[in-house]
Amino acid sequence: ENYSFLIEAIEKLREENKLEGKKLCSLSWWDVVNWEEMIGIFGEFFGWHTEHAGQAETALMMYYHSEKVLLNERVDTDHIHPENIYSYPIPEDWSSENGNLCNTTHVTYQMGEQLAKVIEARLNELVEKLMKE
Repeated sequence: ENYSFLIEAIEKLREENKLEGKKLCSLSWWDVVNWEEMIGIFGEFFGWHTEHAGQAETALMMYYHSEKVLLNERVDTDHIHPENIYSYPIPEDWSSENGNLCNTTHVTYQMGEQLAKVIEARLNELVEKLMKE
């Protein structure tokens, strides 16, 4: 949701010749994780558009800051929001009552650890590749 602002800022710096001799990369952590990896870790994956407070974010929080995850407030939902469609007001069957967009009760610390290792490996690979060029 903030990509356009980041790209605009980068382009402005480029136009003003403020990037000369510099390397820059803009991404979000989820950009380096593929669909198959998500299914391998979580057993199901409905798309990144369902991940607001979803299984990936819950798992990573359980791994990095487990004391901040309210285990008794994790939920499952039958509602799956269609990808790339915005509607106001949001139809009731597109979201759960608490705003979760996918199931989270199955999520574990170990899933967060797996996901964190995938992200770390991919980011390291990307940085190494970009630094060579």
